[in-house]
Amino acid sequence: PAVPDYDFDQTYRREIWLDAYGYLIRAADVDEFIAWSKTVDFWNHWMPEPPRAGSLYFGELGWSLAFDALVGDLLEGRHPTPDEGTPCPTPLQPTAFKYVAEGGGYDRSLAKDCTLFRPNSHLVETMNLRWTGQGADFVDSHGTLVTFDPSTRDTSSAALLVSEENLARHLDETRSALVWAILGGKFATDSANSVRAWSGVLRLTGAAVYGPDGPSGHLTERLDIPDRTSLGAQ
Repeated sequence: PAVPDYDFDQTYRREIWLDAYGYLIRAADVDEFIAWSKTVDFWNHWMPEPPRAGSLYFGELGWSLAFDALVGDLLEGRHPTPDEGTPCPTPLQPTAFKYVAEGGGYDRSLAKDCTLFRPNSHLVETMNLRWTGQGADFVDSHGTLVTFDPSTRDTSSAALLVSEENLARHLDETRSALVWAILGGKFATDSANSVRAWSGVLRLTGAAVYGPDGPSGHLTERLDIPDRTSLGAQ
C-alpha cells in the first residue's frame, strides 16, 4: 500500500506482470514454432497482439462493414519478425479480439474504461458461436456457454477463456494447434531515491502449446541490472 499522503508512483514498490498471447497455427507446424521461439526474445512486445478497435460497437465486431474495413486484415495470419533473428516460420493467427471502450466520453455512458476480449471471427465461424448480448459471452448452437471474459463477472483481469472440451474438439477437427507467446517482467523501483530508482528487472520470455495434458513449453529468465554509477550521476 502507498504511504499516507503519497501517490503510488512516489513510493518504493514491486511489480510483476505477465502476458500470454494465443495464436492458432497448423498442427504440423508446432515443432517448428517451438524451435523458433527458443531462438528469439519476445521482450518489447513485437509479437502480434490481439487486434483492437475502440471506434466500433461491440455488437458490430466480426461482421459489419466497419469491422472489415478497420480490423479485417489484422485477423489474418502473420509472420512476425524480431529486431534480431529470423521471422516466424509459420503464420500466426491471433485467437482473440480486444475491445476497448473509453470511459468519460461526451455522453458519460461509461464511468471508467472497459476492456473485453472476445474470440476472433475465425473461431466464431468455425465453432458456430453467437454472441448472447451479455458481456463477452458466446454460446454454441445448443445455447451452451463456450467463451467468455471473466472480468465481466468479478474483478479478474480481462482475458479470453474458452471451454476446453469445445476447444480440443475444434483443434482436432481443423488440424490446428493453440500456441502462446509468453513475456513478462518482475522489478522493484523507488521514485524517491534516484540511485536505486530502477534496481533491475527479471525478464521472462517463452512459448507454450496446448495439449491433452495441458500446456507445455519453455520459459527463459534473464536478469538485467542497470549501471548504478550512471544512475547516481543523474
